Amino acid sequence: MTLPVPLEERYWKSVRRLERERKMEWISPLEHVLMKKGLQKGIQQGLEQGREEGAAMLLEKILTQRFGPLPPPRTGNLQKPASSN
Repeated sequence: MTLPVPLEERYWKSVRRLERERKMEWISPLEHVLMKKGLQKGIQQGLEQGREEGAAMLLEKILTQRFGPLPPPRTGNLQKPASSN
């Protein structure tokens, strides 16, 4: 939707005034969407990392129960992501 020129100028003056009063910048709808997507991606990466770390801890616990204490080089391998092994 496009505003008539006088109303658009008035709108942007109001936006700038609010920014100054509240000491905050106006975020465009596109910036808002991109920030939201970035946040969602970060949350997904954090969840995936948590699952991998939880799986490594569980595997180490199971191996320790079955075979006794694991040597340090083996426990270090469990902490690395699968792509590094």
